[in-house]
Amino acid sequence: MDTLISYDVAVWLGFMDFVLVVIHLVSSYIFFLKYMEQIEDHLSEIEMIGLHADYYGDTRLGRRMRESFITMILIVPGAFKKQEVIPVYKLQKLPRHFRFWIKFFFYSAVGLLCALGLICLRLKMGRP
Repeated sequence: MDTLISYDVAVWLGFMDFVLVVIHLVSSYIFFLKYMEQIEDHLSEIEMIGLHADYYGDTRLGRRMRESFITMILIVPGAFKKQEVIPVYKLQKLPRHFRFWIKFFFYSAVGLLCALGLICLRLKMGRP
């Protein structure tokens, strides 16, 4: 069976992708640890931001939930139409560099996990 990459190359690519995922998780954690309150201050007009901050608090899981919610409303603002319609102008109050990094962390995570999945499929095929 002819494959695009050899088994040994797939092993190394899998290892490199795993290292990149770990670096990604650490840098995302540090970014949100440092800037979460500033981001929530900029988005304070959105009622659900305050509700999430009050409900989940400042625990490790709570911060992760708030981070996930902020990422979700930036990527898919229409997802919460039942609770609150979030107009685009409220999201644009968040400075451009915060929007860029939040979207970067989301899309790079999707890309890294897709690459890891493809490499795992290649490794599952086994050695020729």
